[in-house]
Amino acid sequence: MHRFKRLEFKKRAWLTVSAVVVLLVLALAGWSLLSNKDTPADKSIGEPTLIGSQYNFSSKQQEMLLNQYYLPCKSQTCIYQAAKDLTNKYDPQTALSVLSLYRDKYPKRLTGDSHEWAHIVGHATAKKYGINGKAFLMCPTTFNYGCMHGFFEEALSRGGSERQVIDSICGSLEKDSSYSSKFVFYCYHGVGHGLMQSYEYDLGKALAVCDSLVKSADQEGCWQGVFMENINGSMTGDSKPGVFKADDPLAPCDTIASKYWHECYINQGAHLAITAAYDVNKAAAYCQKADQSQIEACGESLGILVSSDSWQSLFLKPGDSSDPTVASWAICQRFPPAQVQSCVLGAVDWILQNDELNLKRAGQFCGSTIADAYAQRCYQQVGSAVASQSINKTAARNICQSLPAAGRSICSAEVGA
Repeated sequence: MHRFKRLEFKKRAWLTVSAVVVLLVLALAGWSLLSNKDTPADKSIGEPTLIGSQYNFSSKQQEMLLNQYYLPCKSQTCIYQAAKDLTNKYDPQTALSVLSLYRDKYPKRLTGDSHEWAHIVGHATAKKYGINGKAFLMCPTTFNYGCMHGFFEEALSRGGSERQVIDSICGSLEKDSSYSSKFVFYCYHGVGHGLMQSYEYDLGKALAVCDSLVKSADQEGCWQGVFMENINGSMTGDSKPGVFKADDPLAPCDTIASKYWHECYINQGAHLAITAAYDVNKAAAYCQKADQSQIEACGESLGILVSSDSWQSLFLKPGDSSDPTVASWAICQRFPPAQVQSCVLGAVDWILQNDELNLKRAGQFCGSTIADAYAQRCYQQVGSAVASQSINKTAARNICQSLPAAGRSICSAEVGA
């Protein structure tokens, strides 16, 4: 039950449009290090197309893999094993694309956090291909970058120098101008997750490694991963005693140095929701006690949960729509009036993290679901997300045109000239 944070769009490390093209070109050239050509395909489903080092299954073939690997499962353990098996036999893209199909077709059969499923694939990818930048880039960005997170966790769990591991992967991305700074940010975010697990949820030790990074953006990405994993620890019982306090729902965010505030508060939502027994009004009221500069970030952390596929059902009431986008707005309206906008921003944030440059759901949410008073900020959030994923502003503005008419110019303005 995790990976529900808001990745601040001005910081989010998303794979750029240009980077996708570069990766495909490299893949077509063939990377001997990562070649899967010796891996036999399932004869029963037919031979898939092999693009560079990764398989490309047709929709029909994916359906057959779904029936063979995931559909027989009756437990989370079985799903995890199926994800590992598909990664080992084929690649992480295959494992997660078929898992996505399973989630979409049989949503009631799956429980837990979809991001965690992708973590399992990331661990398997690192074990199969080794710890290197090319292997890392095989991880799809779906399921909120869970594969990449798992990859780093596996790399950091092997011991040795954290800085060596960090530099071998994230450092190589920083040297490649094809990748935006936002994607690099998310790379360091993954490091933060791994550090917390490596240090057995010792918050101070993990933050100290993040602090040793040279660039402030790298530090912030690492901090964010640390605090997200800290929340995970609070739910699994792995967090250190005293970090979370029964009489202070905002802890540890209100007890740490101010430089860490934003990355802590933007991940605090799950702890607040659980503390408030999933009463979003009560949970959002806790945020009002945060430092004034962090109230919105705290509220957005709850808004992210509102549209999360893993959390939304916990907030629903009888009569709420079965349409997740419509239900998100219904839940946001239960926030204190001053926090409704924060909920809207967090909710559309989660949609964009999962849908990336497909703006259909985000456009529906901003354009025809929420109240008009929040539409402009909602579209601005969309525009910021689009800009963060592309180094080509013309291409980014063209993507904005897929929004409802009212949002196109707002989105384009966020992208810039």
